[in-house]
Amino acid sequence: MQLESLPPEVLDEVVSFIPRSADVARLGLTNQSMHSLVQPHLFRHISIFLSSVPLLARALEANPAAAGMCRTLQLLAPLGEDDEEPDDDELTDALVFLFSSFAKRGNLLAVRWYSYSTPDHGFREPVWEGISQNHKSLRVLEMCAMAGEEQEDWLAVTRPFYPNLRVLRISLPQAHNWPCGELQNMLTSNCPMLEELALKMPPCCGPVGLDLSQATPILTSEHSK
Repeated sequence: MQLESLPPEVLDEVVSFIPRSADVARLGLTNQSMHSLVQPHLFRHISIFLSSVPLLARALEANPAAAGMCRTLQLLAPLGEDDEEPDDDELTDALVFLFSSFAKRGNLLAVRWYSYSTPDHGFREPVWEGISQNHKSLRVLEMCAMAGEEQEDWLAVTRPFYPNLRVLRISLPQAHNWPCGELQNMLTSNCPMLEELALKMPPCCGPVGLDLSQATPILTSEHSK
């Protein structure tokens, strides 16, 4: 039996079990109907290196409807010194466009950003503001702020009200005396459904203005280093 002869709902289920996105993409080259069927699967869970973010932005600019298919965006930093890093201006513009596109559709459920590269690598305030535009839909937010200039920029993500956020994981390994009063306000006032909180901070001289004893009352797990 050829795949094309199966009902669309069965085909959709079959495609959901294909682990590699490259194989899904190849399947989409079979014909036009298969291409249409696999598109949501290609954009549903996006894991991408920063160097490829401008390419993704251009793809969504050409196909705006694809932004509504995305549920999870995982951003991956360069793994080593020899890995390509995009121009800061180009990366900022691309990320701002991506998060704005996702926010217009309102379907983005999770953002994951962890950097294991140098402390010099970080996002500018417009990027953090872009992430925060998705505050109504996000259920999972994992993020890392390492660069010194981010000590106030990243706070833009703490200001909106997150009605559906369940999981919040924040890594601030360089947050020596960083002001975190706005993070405190986020925990106590802006995340009523929060169930899991994980914080990674310096063992000494950590952030200022943070009192976990006043965290949201329904919190089920809390970790701090």
